[in-house]
Amino acid sequence: MRPPFLTPLALASLALATASGAQPPAPSSPPVAPAAQPAAQVTPPIKLGLRINGVREKLPVAPVVVVVADLASYAQAIGLWRVNLRFPVLIDDGSPGSRENIGRFVRAFAPTRVVRWSGGGTEMKDTVAITATIDNAVGRAWTIDGKEPQGGFTTPALLAQFKTLGLEPPGVVVAAKDDAAWPAALALAAGHGQPIFWTKSSRRLDASLSASEADAFEKSIEAFCASTGLAWKDLGDVIEGVTLCMSSEATVKTQTMGNIATTDRIGRGSGGARDTGRWAWCAQIPGNPAGSSYMAMCSLFLQEPKRAWLFDSYPTTGDWNNYDCTVSGEILTKAGITATVTDSPNGNEKTWRSLVNKAVVADLILVNTKGNKDFFELSSGVGKLGDVPIMGQPAAVHFVHSWSAQYIGTRDTIAGRWLERGVSFYAGSVEEPNLSGFVPTPQVALRAAIGVPLGAAVRFDTAPAWKITTLGDPFKSFGKRGPAAAIPALDGAIDLAEAVKSQVKSDPALALVSLVMLGRDDDAARLLAALASQPESLKPEAVVAGGLALFRTGKSADLFMALQGTRPGALAKAPELRDAAWAAAGPALVNLKDRAALAWFASAVRPEQIARDMDDLADGAKRIAGVKEAISLAQQARDAQKDPGRKAEADKAFVAVRARLGG
Repeated sequence: MRPPFLTPLALASLALATASGAQPPAPSSPPVAPAAQPAAQVTPPIKLGLRINGVREKLPVAPVVVVVADLASYAQAIGLWRVNLRFPVLIDDGSPGSRENIGRFVRAFAPTRVVRWSGGGTEMKDTVAITATIDNAVGRAWTIDGKEPQGGFTTPALLAQFKTLGLEPPGVVVAAKDDAAWPAALALAAGHGQPIFWTKSSRRLDASLSASEADAFEKSIEAFCASTGLAWKDLGDVIEGVTLCMSSEATVKTQTMGNIATTDRIGRGSGGARDTGRWAWCAQIPGNPAGSSYMAMCSLFLQEPKRAWLFDSYPTTGDWNNYDCTVSGEILTKAGITATVTDSPNGNEKTWRSLVNKAVVADLILVNTKGNKDFFELSSGVGKLGDVPIMGQPAAVHFVHSWSAQYIGTRDTIAGRWLERGVSFYAGSVEEPNLSGFVPTPQVALRAAIGVPLGAAVRFDTAPAWKITTLGDPFKSFGKRGPAAAIPALDGAIDLAEAVKSQVKSDPALALVSLVMLGRDDDAARLLAALASQPESLKPEAVVAGGLALFRTGKSADLFMALQGTRPGALAKAPELRDAAWAAAGPALVNLKDRAALAWFASAVRPEQIARDMDDLADGAKRIAGVKEAISLAQQARDAQKDPGRKAEADKAFVAVRARLGG
């Protein structure tokens, strides 16, 4: 049965009336309200959603997650896809982040099996062979028997195969063979049925293109689209999307508009201040192989939303009220999605921190705040980078806020921290966009609920290129999963659920890795808690592997016990775990019951938010151990800062703490 959020005509009619084009103002201009369109008109975003979901819902999906450790196996696994078989393939590169993302995905996808598999192919270092291998894997995914034409699946051969099937490619994927994000290109090309435009990547994600460089990039993509012989020049024709699977420049520097988002420039003829036309919606997937492929797989296999998490810190007056999350939550609820809404008068720091002291489990997150790249102002109080929620599963995020995505290649911005948390799609601003630069939150909720692809749902239909960037697959949309397919035979596959039985005794740290990837947080938490009860034998790698499972299951006391013997330096590759510990402890370390863990928190003050952490540390230490101990621990935290800039900030924070405590 089709989920309810794709069927109500009332929702569709409302979307048609409210999701039309408004032009975001120049920085000095007043807001411009969206202009209504006739309810009888099926707009290109809605048409595209019907098209994307209509194809995907016909493709059978096997209830298995295949985990690979190398790119050759990844390409080989996707090369096993057929028109009657799809299954997610995720990369475990050995990092805690990749394993956490696999676990997040598994919890949302709910497979019957999770297996490790190696294709036994040669390592993919030959850049000439990479493109042929990928193109052939894409082509085989759209056959029944996996046979390749003579000469392989070149772009013309691939397009001919699509035509044979009656498939019109919804977009093009842009990739570079020397850019680590090409695994996303392979997945999205094979998943949606798209040709790949192979080009060059600067790999300068947090730099800016010049206007002329952006023009040249746009023209090269247009030329590729023209070479396909498919209609592409207008919305509503065949090619409707461009996905940049590369870590190329995320912004464009202009003379009149400051920096604009590359993803809002590409897909337009000129991208100038008066260019309100668009021929395609664009989004970008940067990063490493594990992270980029994860975002792609989330788009292809996670479609059926059950929960939404909304937080609104805006006043209930004037233009702010156009972004009301209460209205947004009502829309989602009518669409069959359980919405957890925090709104006035509770949109403050205290409430936010009380909500993120445990994992947030949602498919869609909508947040309205103000601030800069590394903090967000709430109705009272300020959220810090470490307050970005720890996610229990992948979520699409619309973050109405200035500057959150100024830089996305670092965890020292809000967007970077959300990406670290495993979001599947992110929409946020690269600079100050003005409030009206964002599509109002209720409209985003509505468009997402009726299946409009998120790359289009978060953009006005007719507006000049502006400052909102989109990270992920532009075709990420909510619908339903395809019919069930039989799990394919994978020679040599290792069932993780079977492997973990022996790992528990032979290698507990490896068992924790397996349990996390299986999405079995309760089991992982029990195992790590048992190990932590014998601290003399507890290894840091076990804490890194299973620490977030303790957080997600609410076992904060066990988490604090496990961390006591783990130096913060051992968490260098798992910075999310340090954030989780502070979140679990809460403001003023209110959830810390004794002094045993105080020394750990003193050594784990986060450089990016020294003052707030030192305040929380001092208040918690005062409550547990007294003023003298609180000042001593604050001094230890100050002395632990080695960076000159951070040291000066720590000195200032320590002086303030000592004065406040009267020491």
